Amino acid sequence: MSITSANDEQTNTVDDQKQKLIDRLSSRTLNDDRLISIINTLFKISRLFRIDSSSLLNSNAHNDEWNLLKRILSYPSSSFPTKIKLAEYLAKQLRISNQQLVELIVDQTDKTLERCQKNDPTDDYHHWPFDPNNIESYRQFISLLYEKNYDAIGKQLVEKSQLYEDQFMELDSQDVSSPLLRLRIELLIYAHTCFINSCHMEGICLVLDHARHIAILLNDLNGYTLLIRLLMGLQQYSEMIYIFDILFQSDHFDLLLSTISHMHDERLNTALFDYIKRHHPNDEHTF
Repeated sequence: MSITSANDEQTNTVDDQKQKLIDRLSSRTLNDDRLISIINTLFKISRLFRIDSSSLLNSNAHNDEWNLLKRILSYPSSSFPTKIKLAEYLAKQLRISNQQLVELIVDQTDKTLERCQKNDPTDDYHHWPFDPNNIESYRQFISLLYEKNYDAIGKQLVEKSQLYEDQFMELDSQDVSSPLLRLRIELLIYAHTCFINSCHMEGICLVLDHARHIAILLNDLNGYTLLIRLLMGLQQYSEMIYIFDILFQSDHFDLLLSTISHMHDERLNTALFDYIKRHHPNDEHTF
């Protein structure tokens, strides 16, 4: 047995003993004893992320709830659900309000998408609160909310999305490669996810209105790749037929077909077939 593995085993044994002691204390205290509950959750967090529990279990840890929660979300973990579940437990024990959590989620969504745009190979996404390449991990992230009013997140994300377009329009040179445009689109997509999760039809319609507006701008800038990303991200194919029209009229319909050639989205395939059959039945090349 190596020295490293022996040390790990010894550490695990000590930590197991600590956990048993905490569990014993918890069983002998009142159910509303916040301090023991907080210590228990913080100790579990320290074990999950393999950090010194003393850095979390200090006299001031519970007095800076906001930063403590953000620290937990930034710790590296191969399991996003486990990290989010622990953060949810801690948020409840620290009695962080639902509105504070909305603001935290909106802020972290914006910052995470910005980090993703930079495409820095040294910035490991395991340190992020969710994986931008996996929308399911985002659904797990927003589940932090107690009241599950995801539409509150969606509304703020739409507002932030609009701000990025406003910044883009103020640029001296408006280039389609600007990260501001990409962030505008990505925030709309994530807002749409929030509205879908809360079955908020007014919010979904709001996103679709913004999508139509941004589609016109992208067409003027020849931003067809971003246009396809908008379509694929929202997946509201029947309501976004106008994007099929834009791509067809600009001779970029093949770009869409090549983008989805490796995908198996039955809804999209059906929407495309119906569109071609109805609007371009004599186009042998497209068929």
